[in-house]
Amino acid sequence: MYLVKPRSAHQGFTLIELLVVIAIISIIAAILFPVFARAREKARQTACLSNTRQIGLALMEYTQDYDETVVLNDNTLGQFGSPAMKSWIDLLSPYIKGDGIFVCPSATDKEISHVFGIASRPAYTYALNNVYYWDPANVIYESGRMRSLAQFEDTSGTIFCGDSYHDPTSSDSLWGFQVSGDTYFPNTNPPTLGASPRRQGLFVARHSGGLNFVFFDGHAKWMTLSQTAQKNSAGTRLRYFTPALD
Repeated sequence: MYLVKPRSAHQGFTLIELLVVIAIISIIAAILFPVFARAREKARQTACLSNTRQIGLALMEYTQDYDETVVLNDNTLGQFGSPAMKSWIDLLSPYIKGDGIFVCPSATDKEISHVFGIASRPAYTYALNNVYYWDPANVIYESGRMRSLAQFEDTSGTIFCGDSYHDPTSSDSLWGFQVSGDTYFPNTNPPTLGASPRRQGLFVARHSGGLNFVFFDGHAKWMTLSQTAQKNSAGTRLRYFTPALD
């Protein structure tokens, strides 16, 4: 009669067994790491959306305090880069708890700018709707006042600000766009906006192929790049960048 010799309690795994275990762990890791990365980015996207919602609330509070007048911006007055002027971020900051709200959690250091380029001024990664704030045909500025919300035909369909990239000297291939009038510049370093240099950055889709926007009625939402390029039914203007109904 033959007896099977029991495995020693101190006997280790064979080389093949170790390789099989390592291979299984590697496969599981390869499957789970992208899932974890997407979950982490989704959390950042949600945090960014929370930021934009707070900016929208600040915009509404500002307009209520100033007779429903839309927030001014230094560039609107033609005094580019003057530290004495107030940017829209300066003007909305009193309505927001912490300047960190103006920085997207997914933004890299390269994508962050400071008001007037001064490190002591607030950092930000959100850009204004340049069609509204740069195009004289879309801006009303009289006696120190900007356009009233009552003068908008479509506050809920007009972008105020959104995720952006702030490196005007970069020649990188960007996954974003800039707008000027009825012109949409996708995935490129576009030319200047009219007679003014582009100082407010490029809108950039850093959240799963889309970006978070604030609208002039204060609401915020995520949109894809293709949605932002939509024109009105007549095909004469960009749908979400001028304060008129489609």
